[in-house]
Amino acid sequence: MALLRKATNLAPDFSTSKAALDFILPQLEIKEIPHEIRLWETLHAKILAPFPLFFFSLLAAFFVFVAGWSGLAYLGSRRRALASEQLTPKLPLIGFICCLGALAFSLLSGMKIYDQRVQRATVVATKINVLSVPDEKAPGLFELYPGLEVIVDQTQNEWAQVTYPGGLSGWVPKSSIYETNE
Repeated sequence: MALLRKATNLAPDFSTSKAALDFILPQLEIKEIPHEIRLWETLHAKILAPFPLFFFSLLAAFFVFVAGWSGLAYLGSRRRALASEQLTPKLPLIGFICCLGALAFSLLSGMKIYDQRVQRATVVATKINVLSVPDEKAPGLFELYPGLEVIVDQTQNEWAQVTYPGGLSGWVPKSSIYETNE
């Protein structure tokens, strides 16, 4: 599962890894632990992860081009109308919509860049007791199960501080997780 997530991160449009993940995820014994669903994780799962950065950047560039073309056409029509003392044309609605599209896809591009910098990992150990500090004798906070995805906050020697999406955080041995977006 960790390797399939890594393949999906490297090539979001690779349908084989997506199909394999969709097949495996429902078969996990424990699919998730109780947590608060955050907006960023929803955006990551539904919008950012399925599409490559190139897709968002290309659409942003397209909308900038169409908005620019529409704006230049409007300015030319306005100049001709003023020169011939006629009524000026209305602002083009398509140009305004394309400006909004360019803004939205530029924002999504920035969000995708940020999301790619977030270190994610998949739990590969049978069951991990997440500890309060990087020490085997430390008290456990909660448990993680195989196949769950976590965010790697920092590493320290053979330990990694992980956050389960939704706020739970603690330390696990590095050998119990596999980083999926290096």
